[in-house]
Amino acid sequence: MVEKPTYEELQKRIQELEQSSSAHGQGEDILQDEKYRLLVENANEVILVAQDGLIRFVNQKIFDYLGSSPKEVTGRPFIEYIHPEDREKVAERHFKRLKGKDLPNVYPFRIIDRNGNVRWIEINAVRSEWKGKPATFNYINDITDRKQAESVQVFLARTGGGTADEPFFQTLARYLAHSLDMDFVCIDRLEGDGLNARTVAVWCDGHFEDNVTYALKDTPCGEVVGKAVCCFPASVSQFFPRDQVLQDLQAESYVGVTLFSHIGQPIGLIAVISRRPLTNRPQAEAILQTVGLRTAAELERLDAKEALQESEARFKALHNASFGGIAIHDKGLILDCNRGLSEMSGYSVDELIGMDGLLLIAEKSRPAVMNNILSAYEKPYEATGLRKNGEEFPIRLEARNIPYK
Repeated sequence: MVEKPTYEELQKRIQELEQSSSAHGQGEDILQDEKYRLLVENANEVILVAQDGLIRFVNQKIFDYLGSSPKEVTGRPFIEYIHPEDREKVAERHFKRLKGKDLPNVYPFRIIDRNGNVRWIEINAVRSEWKGKPATFNYINDITDRKQAESVQVFLARTGGGTADEPFFQTLARYLAHSLDMDFVCIDRLEGDGLNARTVAVWCDGHFEDNVTYALKDTPCGEVVGKAVCCFPASVSQFFPRDQVLQDLQAESYVGVTLFSHIGQPIGLIAVISRRPLTNRPQAEAILQTVGLRTAAELERLDAKEALQESEARFKALHNASFGGIAIHDKGLILDCNRGLSEMSGYSVDELIGMDGLLLIAEKSRPAVMNNILSAYEKPYEATGLRKNGEEFPIRLEARNIPYK
């Protein structure tokens, strides 16, 4: 029985080949040694020999990366399987390494499988020989998930709260559609008792659609609420025959996550839908959960902003409906006022804002009024007002210190 070596021993042997001063070792030696060949054939990484731009040997793991067997790819130019944007770089390094040039052994690039899916891989290339000619012995790992995670973090760091041209939710919907290769993305906020949702961004087939309110019943989004993540890798339209959006899209797969507030309450959803079965469920779920934290924070920020706007609108309505004149001032400088003060003084609201409020007080009352302003006096008192037309009239003043903006 042949003793099976460890991956560490294989790596050590590769390093010995790299450091060898005589012919850089023989790649065939490893594959002819039965104990190493067993390890190569059953490795969890792709191990590939390339020579003059052609694949001379590759282990069975290549099927998981390309969807093609070793027999199908052996003898083919390796650039056929490399992303067009990376081909020149990889080919240049390969041929320079064959000539003995000193190059980085480890570097990343993209490959494309037989179905057109893109993967990121990291290669560790060592110069060796194959059948008496220079070749490279390549140790390859899939780093797609790592690259995707890095991409998500870069996206979140760059987006901030959105740009002047496009709000955060639209930017996120577009990003998720492209990065996950999805046909439909919606970002929702839950309304009322959580039985309905209002979209804040909808991306469908390359464009944004109008926001809508919809019932969650009989939709996969209804299954998501309260759960960290919900996934239907295939046949989602069959599971929810009453969901007209799924039927119209001819949807096949669905992934959704709940957005939770800082106190743990469900406040929204992110859902992504494709017309194809989901091929990388862990990746899709991980990305949605990562962006979900930020999206929940943005939803809470939006809710707070809208609540403040509503509060200001109510205050303004009450402010203008009040009898008498009301002004908000800072040491006499008018910052805001109601229509009552305008009608009383004869000045327009626009004229009053920014005006020195003492100009609304008759000269004989100004010293007392100014003294009360500076001392933050809050009890009612009487004074003489002055209208725009110069007419004096009796007024009753009362002040309160309040925070303002």
